[in-house]
Formats: sequence, structure tokens, C-alpha cells
Amino acid sequence: MDTIIKRVGTKEDALSLTGYKESYFDRLNASGIIPGVSKPNGKKCFYDMAVLQDWLLSKPMQTIEQAKQKAANHISINP
Repeated sequence: MDTIIKRVGTKEDALSLTGYKESYFDRLNASGIIPGVSKPNGKKCFYDMAVLQDWLLSKPMQTIEQAKQKAANHISINP
């Protein structure tokens, strides 16, 4: 099922996309960790939803098979 993502979203849209609780999201945002944030009038934040989605997918976890392959490669190179 394909989901259509708006280009610019509000905090509520960003919370829905990330699945984070509001307090945790606010902490990340205040720390400057959340990417794609814009405050055009200095008050309300808007989020670039494509950048936010890319950030959420930026550190994929290895599968067990990938980890085994990486270990085997390392052992063969460094006996």
C-alpha cells in the first residue's frame, strides 16, 4: 500500500510520520536533531516530510544474514 506524503507538514503530521510521543519529539527538535525544520514566522514549525522520512530510514539495521556475511568477509581478509 503506497502512502502519499505531503511535502510540508505540521508538527502533528511529523508526529504521525515518526510515531514519536510529543515530548520526545520536542526534545529532539530542541536539540537540533530533527532535520528539515523551518520557522518562517519565528513561531510555528513546519517540517519537510521527505527529509524527515529520509532521516528515519537513514540507519537501516543489518539482517542476520548480512552480519554473518560481513563477519565471514572480515575473517577471510584478516586471518
